[in-house]
Amino acid sequence: MMIQLFASNPNVLDGSPCFAGTSVLVQSLFDYLADGESVTEFLEDHPSVTFEQVDGAMEEREMQ
Repeated sequence: MMIQLFASNPNVLDGSPCFAGTSVLVQSLFDYLADGESVTEFLEDHPSVTFEQVDGAMEEREMQ
């Protein structure tokens, strides 16, 4: 069974990619990391986002 990790809807946050089931922008994860914050801190600050979603975002980023 495949779990949806991300969502994009033109009517929500102008279509910017979010973690599925949340209004947390995927870009916010990368902003956290660029600012020297850890994945753990991101997850603590965004409890609606799962580790699996963060892991998927990081994998997608590596593939680009």
